[in-house]
Amino acid sequence: MTFTAGNPTPSLNTYTNKTLKVVNYPMELPAPASPCISICALDADGTCLGCFRTGDEITDWFIADDVRKREILRNAEARRTESSSIQLL
Repeated sequence: MTFTAGNPTPSLNTYTNKTLKVVNYPMELPAPASPCISICALDADGTCLGCFRTGDEITDWFIADDVRKREILRNAEARRTESSSIQLL
């Protein structure tokens, strides 16, 4: 639409009466990356000092599906947060 002097101002309906078609495509998240930072040492509680996963979570990582890997990442992040006042961005 071209606007020039003398053209009527379009109403709001000119822009809002458009129908958008939403296509239902599955959205896949990328596979979670390993949180390992090659500082592999377990503390007295069995938590890695590098990635904050437990020994069992480290072992599970290799056979876990993406849902389980995201759960492991959330658990490790919670441990990291509660173990230190220093927050990684």
